[in-house]
Amino acid sequence: MNRLMKGFSLVEVMVALLLVALAAGVVSVTVMSQLEKGRARLARTEAKSLQQANILYRADHNSEMPQDLSALYPDYIEKKKIEGPWGKPYEIRVPGKHNAGSFDVFTTNPKGEEFGNWKE
Repeated sequence: MNRLMKGFSLVEVMVALLLVALAAGVVSVTVMSQLEKGRARLARTEAKSLQQANILYRADHNSEMPQDLSALYPDYIEKKKIEGPWGKPYEIRVPGKHNAGSFDVFTTNPKGEEFGNWKE
């Protein structure tokens, strides 16, 4: 082979592409994991805000629970239909499964896991 030829061999190019693809795979897994954790935190925060709106509603309506969260609109929340980070609506459950003697406000992710106004 002529030593004056410049450039990369096919093996060198393939190794470089493999390393770039491997790095991209690691980064994408990390980013997706962090994105899912962020969605879970957002769901819990929004559920706690809806819990506070529900408490205000009950204070104004002789401790009566609303039939659903749309009853909180427009006096206590800005939107009539509230969806969680996964596009599923928030729900209210009385009595609460996680908040004994009270109520749960929650939404679910695509796996069916609940995220709501309770401590994890």
